[in-house]
Amino acid sequence: MAGVYRNAGRVLRRRRPAASITGTEKGFGVLQLWGPIYKGFGVLQLWGPIYKEAPPMKVKAVNGFARILKAEGIPWVSCYPTSPVNNALGEEGVPILMMGEERFAVAVADAYSRVTCGKQIGTCTVMAGLNAAGIQMAFGAIAQAWEDSSPLLVIAEGVGAGATRHTHFDMAGAFKPVTKWVGEIDRAELVPDYLRRAFTHLRSGRPGPVLLLIPRDLGEYDTDEHPYTPVKGWRSGPDPDDITAAIKALLAAKSPLIYVGEGVYYGDATNELLTFA
Repeated sequence: MAGVYRNAGRVLRRRRPAASITGTEKGFGVLQLWGPIYKGFGVLQLWGPIYKEAPPMKVKAVNGFARILKAEGIPWVSCYPTSPVNNALGEEGVPILMMGEERFAVAVADAYSRVTCGKQIGTCTVMAGLNAAGIQMAFGAIAQAWEDSSPLLVIAEGVGAGATRHTHFDMAGAFKPVTKWVGEIDRAELVPDYLRRAFTHLRSGRPGPVLLLIPRDLGEYDTDEHPYTPVKGWRSGPDPDDITAAIKALLAAKSPLIYVGEGVYYGDATNELLTFA
């Protein structure tokens, strides 16, 4: 850091030292110190970078949504035809795969969850909002994922505040019977919280679909105040006493039959099943 000294003349009376800082928008500025010095009054100028507090990191709700999907390792999103999240996905570098119908968008995401044994969460967007015909078309595919216990994240446009009087279809109420959870995001800063809960449901307990509703033009939120950490998920196990009872029953059986579902794949228990058989 460089400096300049200027003698302003002789000291006529005692003065208290003072200081001032001036800066520029690019963070470069000047520090001035002035006061009585030996045989006169002087000013010391120091110039260089000035460290200012960083401005709040604001992000649109839909862009924050897309960034969280990236943080959770979602490689792509199937869709049909429109959603406020789709453009944000493109802006954040998440590929979208356009399908020919809402049911296909759900089915492709569902298939991805199944072939990866739930280690990757299939994700899709479908049209909704005031024109809920799209998500109505997707009902059957979501219900099938629910019936087969397949983890699936469905994203649809929610109805904004004050607009419910323009539609008669209750999306949240209609899909609660065929989902583990329906989240209706009504404030931008709640995006991280709702996605955290969604992925907790998707990675914990019995697998199944989750529906998130996010209106367009929800506003912005501060990512520093509302950060996001990817969800680990929790796995549960059977009661040891039940395992003991099952082993005794199998050992006593003359012609045992093993009836196995896809939970063996989700639990990475294929080798153990073969050993047991």
